[in-house]
Amino acid sequence: MADDDQTAEPGVQKGGGDAAGDQEPPVPSEAPSEPDASGEPDASSEPDASPYPAVKPKEQRLAGWGCIALLLLAAGLFWFILRLGRQQMVELDQAAVLDGGVYLSPAELDAALQAREARRREVPSPRWQQSYDDALDEAALNDAPLMLFFEAEASEASQRMHRSTFANSDVRSVLREFVALRVDTASAEGAALAARFEVEAPAVVYLDPEGRPLRPPSRGVVDADALEVFLREALGNLEDGRSTARRREEDEPEAQSAAAQDTAAQDTAAQDTDHGGR
Repeated sequence: MADDDQTAEPGVQKGGGDAAGDQEPPVPSEAPSEPDASGEPDASSEPDASPYPAVKPKEQRLAGWGCIALLLLAAGLFWFILRLGRQQMVELDQAAVLDGGVYLSPAELDAALQAREARRREVPSPRWQQSYDDALDEAALNDAPLMLFFEAEASEASQRMHRSTFANSDVRSVLREFVALRVDTASAEGAALAARFEVEAPAVVYLDPEGRPLRPPSRGVVDADALEVFLREALGNLEDGRSTARRREEDEPEAQSAAAQDTAAQDTAAQDTDHGGR
C-alpha cells in the first residue's frame, strides 16, 4: 500500500477528493515559430497580405497609353468643334455684311454670294510691271506706291498666291492704288533686289514713290485678307508721310519769316549800340 501511494500521479491526492480532482492542468502557450532551414520565419506567422490586387508594370503602361489616347481624342474633338463653330460664325458674318447687318436665309445667302463672286470676276487683275526701273518711274510719275511681289517659278507657294491671294477682288481693288511689280528671284535683277530687301520668294515689299519702305515686308504665303490689310496700311503710312511733308512745307515759310525778323532785330540792336558808343 505504501508503494501504491508513492507511485501515485503527481497532483492527485490520495483518497480522490473532488476539489483536487476537478482541477485541469494549465494549457501551455504556443511556442514562437522557429525559422525553417533557409533561415526565414514560417509564412504562417507573417501578417496578412494587402486586400488590393497587385498591379503589374505592363498593365500600368497600358493604362498610361490609354489615358494619353483619350486626351488626344478629346483635344481633336475640341479642335473640330471649335473650327466648325468658327466656320459658322464666318458664314454668319458674311451674311450680315452682304445684307447690311441683317442675317439672310440660306437661299438668300447663296444668291448674295453668287452675286459677289460675279462682281469679283469683274475686277481686273493688276497690271504687272516687269522691270524695277520702269515700275519706279511710273510710281514717281503718278505719285503712287509700289508693291513688289518676289516669286519663283518653281515655288508652289508663289503659284498658290497667284491662284488665291491675287485673284481676290478686294486685293485687286486695293492694288489699283499701287504700281505692281513681279520680281523673279531666279533672274539677275530679281536676285539683286531680293538681296537688297533681304527677302526670298514668296515675299511682298511695300515702297513709296521714291523707293523707301512703307512697312515691313511680308514673308511667306500671305492670304487675301492679310494682304488687303497690309496694302491699306501702306497706303495709310504713305498718306501720313505726305501730310507730314505738307505741314513741314507750310511751317517752313513761317520759320524763315521768324528767323528773318530775329536777324533784323539783332541788326537794329547792333546799330543802336554803335550809335550809343559814338
